[in-house]
Amino acid sequence: LHRYSGKSKEMVYENCAILDSDLKASILFGHTKGGFTGATAPRKGLFMSGNGTSIFLDEIETLDLNTQAQLLHVLDTGVFRAVGSDREQHSRFRLITASNEDLEKLAMEGRMRKDLMYRINPLSIELPPLRAHMEDIPEIIDSFEFANGIISDRFSGFDNLMKREFPGNVRQLYSIIRNYRLI
Repeated sequence: LHRYSGKSKEMVYENCAILDSDLKASILFGHTKGGFTGATAPRKGLFMSGNGTSIFLDEIETLDLNTQAQLLHVLDTGVFRAVGSDREQHSRFRLITASNEDLEKLAMEGRMRKDLMYRINPLSIELPPLRAHMEDIPEIIDSFEFANGIISDRFSGFDNLMKREFPGNVRQLYSIIRNYRLI
């Protein structure tokens, strides 16, 4: 989506599942020097870094409800404040999100804000599990190796891979390839 958007600036990426709860606001919104204990220098933050480009939030379902509300505000207004600042900043960006869970189900359970779910989900692309398109494994491996600068003999274990179920999907396949290349 980003590659064909016409934006020349590189996409900004964050995996929400690994955001430290104490630093989440700083990572997303930035902070001023002295904005909190240990803030010895200002930080730009994800939304300012993503100004004029695409921001990809992976595993968005892991954000707590308070952070979801803050994200919704930024999406609606383009306005946010860095931690420790009383000055509003503006950012225009395209938001792309990913989840491995059913967001509608999470909204019904109260773990996802419905208003945020509707806001981030105008276009949904469902990716089938790897076991549903095993014939793509050679191309997926080639693409992964190219993206990671692996230039060597072609991976030869396709037959063994085609017999697996891959409950971990493509990430499991990537792990297998990484481990194969280290041997």
